[in-house]
Amino acid sequence: MDDLFKHVTETRENTQKKETWESFLERYWSIHKIDPDQLFCNIQFIGSIQSRKNMYFCYEYGALYLLSTGFKEITRPNIVMKEEVEELADFISDTRPLKAFSLSQLMDAMCGHTFSSERISEALALNRTETLRDDPLYLLVMNACYVLTALNRLSLDKVGRGVIFSKKVRKDQHADDTDIYAGIRYVGKIRDKTWLFENQKLYFTIQMNLFRGSIVPYIKEEIEYLQKFVTQYPVGERVIINDIVGDFDYSKRFQKIYTQIEYRNIRNDRDDRDFFVSRIKNSLEVVEYLAHSVKVKKEGRNRVFERI
Repeated sequence: MDDLFKHVTETRENTQKKETWESFLERYWSIHKIDPDQLFCNIQFIGSIQSRKNMYFCYEYGALYLLSTGFKEITRPNIVMKEEVEELADFISDTRPLKAFSLSQLMDAMCGHTFSSERISEALALNRTETLRDDPLYLLVMNACYVLTALNRLSLDKVGRGVIFSKKVRKDQHADDTDIYAGIRYVGKIRDKTWLFENQKLYFTIQMNLFRGSIVPYIKEEIEYLQKFVTQYPVGERVIINDIVGDFDYSKRFQKIYTQIEYRNIRNDRDDRDFFVSRIKNSLEVVEYLAHSVKVKKEGRNRVFERI
């Protein structure tokens, strides 16, 4: 009974912390909000780093940094404020025991200290959560340390199932100097909160909210294939997504993306083709904007597509 009471109490406290943090982020984002067309067309590439699982690409623009993984079926960029990075860099430099440290050790060292940057200060004011990755402070210090590594002010080493940061910087730590957003061009706004971009090979739909983003890359062949596919439907007829899934030509080069999405279904125990269907719906919204051959309509909470 004591364990059950403890579990219920911790769950309630964690829910309250999450609500408090999200309320703060909404207020802070309203002050610092930036639209993707302003951000992605003006970012300057700094460098990239290899973490335990992912490659991270770091950019700067004005008073912020953008930290992005390489392109996946869904890419999640994060906005990091420069004042947070600089304040954390000063703290690490001034704290003698932090010669080499894990994120958990850094967070422990920060407790009891005062920080002027608002997000760090607010995150510290919340009591630590038992699960490290659920702690708002964890994402802030992780992203800041990744940026400092990209800036060659920290080094990163993979140790076991985690990473260790060090004040001693190695010259060989930048694994890839490729600017993944090179040549990106703003195309237009396809929905209230979705912006469309392109480069030579890809289209991207980008959303940003509360200092995090969602980027979905589409190979141009994929969009061109769907453009031709929907023209098979008579004007005025509804496009049936499951028919597209069943009739797709899987020999095309872009099928590699769908293979990854099928794996996500298995890994996350989702319904068969769940991610696949979602991606095709998103792709058809791009087709609607570019080719005007299909129209998206809302029926309740669902999106339906009609040939026009």
